Amino acid sequence: MEEKMVLNGLRKKMKEIPSSFLYDTQGSLIFEEITCLQEYYVFNADLELIKENAREIAEAISPETLFVELGCGTARKTASLLSAIQHVHGRCRYVGIDISESALVEARRNLTDLVGGLEPSAIEFVHADFIKGLQQVKRCYPEQQFCIVWLGSSVGNLTKENAVEFFKDVLKAAGSTSQLLVSMGK
Repeated sequence: MEEKMVLNGLRKKMKEIPSSFLYDTQGSLIFEEITCLQEYYVFNADLELIKENAREIAEAISPETLFVELGCGTARKTASLLSAIQHVHGRCRYVGIDISESALVEARRNLTDLVGGLEPSAIEFVHADFIKGLQQVKRCYPEQQFCIVWLGSSVGNLTKENAVEFFKDVLKAAGSTSQLLVSMGK
């Protein structure tokens, strides 16, 4: 099955390999190292945008909203937003979704260390791809309003058609009352 998925992706005009093959423990460590390189400006551009706008974003989110992040990785960027939400509303509830189990372990550690006042019970993680993870969160919180966050600038990796389909899938999984925050870098 996995071999077939890779071969099918490589046979396409625009080559692609499912990201689940890239973000095992070793792949996640390599990605973290890449994000620390000065040459990889995307991560730092995203982080600066988030820091510059964190308070305004927090004010636009209802205090009762469940903050759900697609592809949270190690949540280093997320910490700034959660800190702002915690400061503005005095509370924050967070669910991070990622395909890398090792990144989720690191994300819990980072959020616990970097977000003052955030209760450990207010942090949850789902090991799954974006849509399956979002569906799982919706099953657990069927009446909850979500703020779905995608901070990785990864939307730029999608074709226009795939991006449209992706956002339709997000809307279907999360419901029409959800907010969506997508970071696209500078």
